[in-house]
Amino acid sequence: MECSAAAVAPFGGDLAELATAVEARRAELAASIQGEEAAVESLERLRNRMLAEAQRGNGCGSFDRDDVAMVDEEIAAHKEAAREMKKIMEAVHARQAAYARLFKEMANTLTGRSAVLEQENDVLEQHPRLLERLAAKQLELEELLHDRLRSAASQR
Repeated sequence: MECSAAAVAPFGGDLAELATAVEARRAELAASIQGEEAAVESLERLRNRMLAEAQRGNGCGSFDRDDVAMVDEEIAAHKEAAREMKKIMEAVHARQAAYARLFKEMANTLTGRSAVLEQENDVLEQHPRLLERLAAKQLELEELLHDRLRSAASQR
């Protein structure tokens, strides 16, 4: 079901808040990934220098295999951390897309309900108890959607 801009308009602020929160989390993860990748680059430079020194055979100042292995372990740890953060970023993006679709569908449904109730106002005015119950349910559903949007935004 395609969602019109008008259908989502009453919930636009909440959807924007969700998008902003998810984007902030994405930017945070991207910065962390960049930090991990920079650490890998600097460690690889160190490793290359250690290997160059070992090849020169400068005696006591040379680095041995154990030294290089320690650097390799550190490189591997940073690469794994970057991989994990990339997985998290992909999951955040997928969750945002799923939330956006779901919330737009919910907003569209609520807007459709509201339009029908407004169009049938003459009938509903003749049945005040029914009007009151339907209006209360509509407000309850809208508040539920707002709450879920706020909750999703806070989870990032």
